[in-house]
Amino acid sequence: PLQMAQGISTIATQGKRLQPHLLFKMVTPQNETIQTEPQLIDSLDQIPSETWKLVQQGMIGVIRDPSGTALRFGRVHRSATGQAR
Repeated sequence: PLQMAQGISTIATQGKRLQPHLLFKMVTPQNETIQTEPQLIDSLDQIPSETWKLVQQGMIGVIRDPSGTALRFGRVHRSATGQAR
């Protein structure tokens, strides 16, 4: 599951492979918030932007297009990256 999430994230960010992490922020005992930033592992710059967009459109089509294979599971109310719309 973590490898799949990392792969989908790489597609969503057009080739920026980020170090997986589960922590969004920390709150100190003094109630100070410390945000965490994902670390870039590498970037697949050699793949053209048009290719990334085509792959992303295909992923969206799976959940949105009337002939999309994910529609048999019901109407999805999330973006292709899993964010609520």
